[in-house]
Amino acid sequence: MAVFTLQAMAADATFISFPSGVTFYSPLNATYNSRYLILNLTLQSAGSMGEIDPNIFMSYSIDEENNASVPLTVSNPGLHVVTNAAAFVSLPKLSEGSHCLTIYLYGHNQKSLNPKYLSYVDTVYFSISAGASDMPPPDWVAPEVTPKDSTPPKVTMLSPTRNESFEAVNLTSLEVSLNFTVDEEGSRLSFSLDGQPNATIAGNFTFRGLSAGLHNVTVYAWDYADNVGASETVDFAITVAQEPETQSEPSLLLPVAASATSISVAAVAGWVYVKRRAGVVKNS
Repeated sequence: MAVFTLQAMAADATFISFPSGVTFYSPLNATYNSRYLILNLTLQSAGSMGEIDPNIFMSYSIDEENNASVPLTVSNPGLHVVTNAAAFVSLPKLSEGSHCLTIYLYGHNQKSLNPKYLSYVDTVYFSISAGASDMPPPDWVAPEVTPKDSTPPKVTMLSPTRNESFEAVNLTSLEVSLNFTVDEEGSRLSFSLDGQPNATIAGNFTFRGLSAGLHNVTVYAWDYADNVGASETVDFAITVAQEPETQSEPSLLLPVAASATSISVAAVAGWVYVKRRAGVVKNS
């Protein structure tokens, strides 16, 4: 049903497309004469090879009061480089007047060689006319809607520990593990090292090439309701170990050279002595 309805809506060329890859077919920026509407959308590049990326999550809120997940199904089954997804979801019964519907999209960007986290918020504005029909359509099913989550996730730092010190002879080979836990699933993780801008990560991380001295790190986590939680800021230090000194062996060249000279002088002295004795004998 979802795929058939999407094809029919697309043929009417009535839709709103967003840079996130989300295309709305219903509701649109319009006025409706029914209090029962269907959320009908597609998402381009939701996965690869005919499967939706398990890290992609979509939810919606109406007037920032309700929150519910948007289940996605493959709309182009088979082996494809880009897998498209579709959603066909009944919205809660709406009151007369103006409303806004917001879609929250989190996950991975499959168009990148190094996948990056997606984080998009798309909103459409519409209204329900006075005296709108109070009779639900045949394809409307009462959705399960929960109050909007306002509790941030809890982030617990495991390593490095507070005031921990790391010693290395060679800083380029030093590795410092960043390990932590989060008490709920979320849309995004990041850390800030030494107060620098946040860097997005997929989970536990390893620092390499850190300089000697004092450092600090904080981990942040976002849940699917866009609440953000932060760990404690942990201070740690990196020191450089001193290499042991090597002792050189004494040289024996000078004594050997001196001995050779003495032998040479002694030989000359002996030769003079013999010549003198020979001369004395001859004169006698």
